[in-house]
Amino acid sequence: MTSRRPLNDRQLQALNWIGDGCPPGYWHDFGYKTTCYALADRGLAEVDRRPTSWSAELTDAGSYYLEHGRYPGSSLEELQARALAPRTGSHLAVSAAEYASAILLELEACDGTSFEFTHASSFFNPSEVEKAAVRSPWRPAGKKLVLTATGTWADRRYVARFEHDPADDVERTDVHVPARITRLHPAAAAYREDPDRHEVTKSHLSRACRIVHAIAVEAERRGHSLSFTASPGRDYNAFRSSLSAGQFVLDVDGHLFSLRLTELSAGGGQRANFLEARSKARWHEPRNTVFVSTGKLSIAIVDWSSRTGRREKFADGTRATLDSQIGDLFWELEVRALEQDQVVKDRERAAEARFQEHERTVAAAEKRMVQADRVTQLHARAEEWAEYTRLQDYARAVETRIGQESNPEPEALEWLTWLQSHLAVANPLHEPPTMPAPPQSSEANLQQFLGTRAHHRMKLD
Repeated sequence: MTSRRPLNDRQLQALNWIGDGCPPGYWHDFGYKTTCYALADRGLAEVDRRPTSWSAELTDAGSYYLEHGRYPGSSLEELQARALAPRTGSHLAVSAAEYASAILLELEACDGTSFEFTHASSFFNPSEVEKAAVRSPWRPAGKKLVLTATGTWADRRYVARFEHDPADDVERTDVHVPARITRLHPAAAAYREDPDRHEVTKSHLSRACRIVHAIAVEAERRGHSLSFTASPGRDYNAFRSSLSAGQFVLDVDGHLFSLRLTELSAGGGQRANFLEARSKARWHEPRNTVFVSTGKLSIAIVDWSSRTGRREKFADGTRATLDSQIGDLFWELEVRALEQDQVVKDRERAAEARFQEHERTVAAAEKRMVQADRVTQLHARAEEWAEYTRLQDYARAVETRIGQESNPEPEALEWLTWLQSHLAVANPLHEPPTMPAPPQSSEANLQQFLGTRAHHRMKLD
């Protein structure tokens, strides 16, 4: 049994057909049996493959899937238990698609609000689950799954929530590739004049140029621009890197996307001869085998930092040609541009939130600093008053002792007079006390009132 991925529309259609008893006349093609075999591989159906008595019927798992929209034993708790079970030869690993489906159904059960869960398995990869959720049939339109780690690495706690998916804001439109062009767009013309970067055989270069022309014209109609990146020079390593980076740059609202147009090679090519490769266009040089033309063209979005799980390649296939997928290419690029805008906004909001939190932390630290300074001033003034009252007691004792003398010494009277005049001036409460001036709000003064992280951030600021 293969990994239990969510069923696509055709597989779900076949599962319903089997559940209805396989009525005749339903299918108008001969591929439905292959679809049923895929259901059997997933344990959802049992198929009798004998040509004379071909039949299919649901298993208990298939009936469960039709009723609940998921596999039995596919709740998040059950998947976690399966992931932690001892590995045996018949052990079925839990795929990212299964985790994504379970989490999406849990979010649906709590009306789309966030929920927290713990996953003890170290094989749980949140980024892979997020990418699998993009392709899940249980993902609500206009929403994308976001998993945020809330605990330590040992805790493995996550919060699952929905965020707005920019893909819902972009409309898909078809783009026509003309069969004949009298004057190529400058980007297409520059591509045609640089054979070293064609990566397309001569017999299919005309079609490649028409596709590039259609992309450039449609880009300008949408307010974007397409430019051709010329060869970097004769340096081999730089040229080889430039091939991997693509021949074109599409500017979508300030976001630059590199595109690589290539012809798919058939297998079985002989081992390349370096001397023979030098007599051909330079794009043949990095190849280890001789290029075997197929006429099938492909456009790839070159983005080494992409973690969206979205589509990156558009090519000729059995169901659609590259010409019919140009609209899908623009849809993908415009969605990515919106996602990047959202990332920038999220970073700005996060930076503003961190700044506001830092300001609140500093303000609280300043209050603590002022309070501590006032307490220090209070102790200092209290000690000053205590010293003054001690001197007053001494002066009264001196006065009493001198009064006991019938003929006091002039020097004693002089000392008493000086004491009384000094105490009159040294009285701390000679004038009403005022509030102490707050200390300077400097890094050195605030250091002991800030936390370690806040102090480090203050030094960085």
